[in-house]
Amino acid sequence: MFEDLRRLHTYVGATLRVLRVQFRNPDTGAVVDLSGYDSAKVSAQEPGGDYRVSAKTATIEAGTDGWVNFTLDATEGGTKGDLFTQVKVYSGADFDYCDEFILEVRQARDSEA
Repeated sequence: MFEDLRRLHTYVGATLRVLRVQFRNPDTGAVVDLSGYDSAKVSAQEPGGDYRVSAKTATIEAGTDGWVNFTLDATEGGTKGDLFTQVKVYSGADFDYCDEFILEVRQARDSEA
């Protein structure tokens, strides 16, 4: 199942990298207009394990093209590996989810690390 999930990539310790996820209708592929939503949170879980990112505040970008962005801190992005990830958006008490994806935290080839 997880082989079919889309992947978003970052690197261990890349705390300045802004990660962007676009909400799309899973049946039609059409972009979901998030202008009526007021907040977003992201959660990411290690396969069969703990949540490395737990209901972290994300930002809904202005406009109608469905983008949400977030960054990882040094702990959340401090270890390489795949994380099963989902973003949840809220409109008051109502909410919706994007399709699950894999956030792949890679080890960089950095001679200064």
